[in-house]
Formats: sequence, C-alpha cells, structure tokens
Amino acid sequence: MDENQFWQIIQTAKRAASDDDQQLELIEAALQALEPDDMVKFQRIFDRLHRSSYRADLWGAAYIINGGSSDDGFDYFRGWLIAQGREVYSAALEQPDSLDGLFTNEFQADFGCELEGMLGVAGRVWMEKTGLGWKDMDNLAGKQVLEPTEFGDFATWSDGNGDAEAIKCTVVYPRLWARFGE
Repeated sequence: MDENQFWQIIQTAKRAASDDDQQLELIEAALQALEPDDMVKFQRIFDRLHRSSYRADLWGAAYIINGGSSDDGFDYFRGWLIAQGREVYSAALEQPDSLDGLFTNEFQADFGCELEGMLGVAGRVWMEKTGLGWKDMDNLAGKQVLEPTEFGDFATWSDGNGDAEAIKCTVVYPRLWARFGE
C-alpha cells in the first residue's frame, strides 16, 4: 500500500457512492480485500494526511461551512475532506476557499461536512480480520498524538474594531463566506 493506492481506494469509492455512508461501506469492502499489513499502511497514510490538515485556515473553512466547528467536529471535517479525494484535499490545503466549488446548491452542506467514520475505517476492518484490538492497530500503525508545530492563531484575526471574525472571513474565505456566512 502506497499513497497512490490509498487515494485510488478513496476515489473509486467516491465515484461509486451516492452518499458518505455508502462511500464508507465501499472503502471498507476495498480494505477487506487487503492483507492486514496493507490495512495498517492505509491507516498510517490516513493519519499522516489527517495530521497535515490540522491547520487554522482549514479550521476556519470548517467553521464557516458547518456553522461552527468544535475540536471533534474539526477532526470529523478532516475525515470528510480526505474522503473527497486527492485533488480536493490538495486544493484545500493550498487554498481552503476552494472548497466552495464542491457545493452546487445551498442544501449540500445542510448536514455538515463531517465524516467521523472515516477516522476509524481501516481499524474497524483490521479488527474484524485479525481479531485484535484498537491498541494493537495503533501500535502497528505507529500512531502518535502529534500536534502540528505551526497551527496559526485565530486571535490574530483582529481588525481593531471588534468585528475580527467577519472581517477575516470575508477576506480569507470570500467564496465560502458568500455561500455560508451570516
């Protein structure tokens, strides 16, 4: 399992699915066909991508799209983001406002852009196949709780007039704010 194979599994499931739940089922089915070692590698790649997307600018985009974003909500948003595929993920890391292109009507984000099930999809299948537990999977995957070194700070968004959040959103996320902002 390498990153290209990882993204192929994500993209194949995305194309064939009619919704997020079906996409997760298709990813699980693809993972079930793999050897346990490849499931662990899938998890390692997912963890790296998930960690790499732990950024203030993406949290801001999640906040606007979902009408708020807690710590857990941001984890689930990043799971959803990875499930959108390599192109969307890469574009969002380059420019979070690019996520506006995913929504063709006002109702598509009504349920929020979060996909909690993506966080543990490989682990669930791995446990079924091996009979081992989460801790065993985490140990094999080399799972570490790593905080990024340069997250950024929402507090620096102040414009000096007390309306920092709205000002920042209209400047940094003009398309997302136009669609989802207040």
